[in-house]
Amino acid sequence: MLAVVRSGGKQYLVSPGQKIKIEKISKKEGSEISFNEVLLLEKNKKIEIGTPLIKGAKVLGKIIRHGKGKKSVKGRVPACGEISSVKNFPPKIR
Repeated sequence: MLAVVRSGGKQYLVSPGQKIKIEKISKKEGSEISFNEVLLLEKNKKIEIGTPLIKGAKVLGKIIRHGKGKKSVKGRVPACGEISSVKNFPPKIR
């Protein structure tokens, strides 16, 4: 079984038992979540496509944990004759 659900303005292809990363949700860890915006549903090799949503279909999930993304390193391209600088935290101590 496969489904395409919409959450936070993005679409996710999900299947049973799969873990996905989505935008921040204001629910606690371990709580159940229901995705009511199902765009496509494949069950028993039959595909059902919504226009734009499938009525009465929902996908259930569980919030495992909240997390942060990878830290970004900011830098800039130096002008002619300047030394390039890279900003990152924490500073590296020599």
